[in-house]
Amino acid sequence: MATDPRTSRAVATAFLERLGKQDQDGIQELFASGIDRLVPGSDTLPWTGRRTRREDVAPYFTTLWSVFAPGKSKVALERTIVEDGEIDRMHLYKDTLTADRALNAGGLTPARDWTSAGERHDA
Repeated sequence: MATDPRTSRAVATAFLERLGKQDQDGIQELFASGIDRLVPGSDTLPWTGRRTRREDVAPYFTTLWSVFAPGKSKVALERTIVEDGEIDRMHLYKDTLTADRALNAGGLTPARDWTSAGERHDA
């Protein structure tokens, strides 16, 4: 069942407001229990990969924000699908190759044993 465009706009607006406040728990509330969330990129970056559960959302944003430079980091939100008033699908695109090189050059390689609600463990 398709969501009314007004509902989709309200969910998108709430998402952007919560994103601006770095309210990871508030963002997580907007997602369906089963999601399709993809950020392609290097396996050494803990925020990349596919996530499939609502519980993966807050840890993802917390991890991502920890390596962002305020006012300098950019991410393109290419596709977000709202179904039945919840975010069902979100695909983000960031230049993860450049991020990986920058982090490695600065000695800031992310921990490879990062986990997101038990979904990812690269130890």
